[in-house]
Amino acid sequence: MITPAPHPFVVFAGNVAPLTSILLTLSPLPTLLSVPRADSVGFDDDDDDDKVSLLPSSTSAPKNPTSKVTIASLPLLPYSSMAVNGSLWLMYGLLLQAKPLIFPNAVGACLAISYIFLFALKSSPREGGRHFDMSRKMAAPPPSLWTRIDLPSTFRTHLTVGTSILILGFTCLKGGLRNQLAALATLVCGVMFISPLAKIGSIVKNKSCPPGAIPLPFTVATAVNCFLWSVYGIKGVKDIAVTAPNVFGLFCAFTQAIVVFLYSPKGKGKGSIAIELP
Repeated sequence: MITPAPHPFVVFAGNVAPLTSILLTLSPLPTLLSVPRADSVGFDDDDDDDKVSLLPSSTSAPKNPTSKVTIASLPLLPYSSMAVNGSLWLMYGLLLQAKPLIFPNAVGACLAISYIFLFALKSSPREGGRHFDMSRKMAAPPPSLWTRIDLPSTFRTHLTVGTSILILGFTCLKGGLRNQLAALATLVCGVMFISPLAKIGSIVKNKSCPPGAIPLPFTVATAVNCFLWSVYGIKGVKDIAVTAPNVFGLFCAFTQAIVVFLYSPKGKGKGSIAIELP
C-alpha cells in the first residue's frame, strides 16, 4: 500500500514551525528591554514641582492606575515557564532524535534563561536614580525580586518548582520514558501559553490592560507558531504530544488577543505610554 504524500502546506508547516518557535522565544525581548526598572519611576505626591516627567511634554499622564508599568508590575511566569518548557522539549527531541525539536528548543531554553537574568537585573532596587535622587523622591522603596509574591508566588518558588520539574524530566530522559516525558512537557507548555494571562484578574477588575501586561509580540508569535505546529502535529507526525499543547496554545493566544482588544487603553497620544510605579 502506497502512503499518500503529505499536503504541501503540511510540509511547509513542518519546515517553518521550528523557525516560528525561535521567533516565539525571541518575542518577549522587546518588552523586557523597553519596560523600565522597578525603581526608574515613581515619586512622592508631595513635591509636585520637582517631578520628572517620562512622558512627552504635550501629553499628560493618564489617571488610570492600571496604566502604571515597570518591571515590578509584570509577572515572571512567562519567562520561567518558557525556560522549563524549552528544556523539556529539548529532552523530548533528544529522546526521539528529532532535529526539528532539538534546535529551536535549545535556543528557546537559553533565551528564556537570559530573560530571567534580565528580569532579575531590572528588579534589583538601587539607592539613587541616574537623573534624580530616588531616596528623596520615592515614597517607598520598590520591592526586590525576592520579596515579591505576585510573580505568581515567589522567585524562590519558581526556582524550586522549575528545578524539580527539570530533574524529573531528566530522569524520564535517562529511563527512556517517552510518554511520561511528553506528558510533563505538554503540561509545562500549557502553563507557558497561559502565563501571559497571570494578570487577567487585575485587568478585568480595573477594566484596563496596561502596556506590557500581555505582550502583543508574544501573543502574535504564539498564534502563528501554535497554528503551524498544530497543522504539522495533526496532519504530519500525527503525534498527540505535539498537537495537544499547540491547540491549547492557539486558544490561549486568541484569549489574550481578546483581552487586549477589550481592555487596552484608548485614545493615547502618539508614542506615549503611561510609565509610573504601581
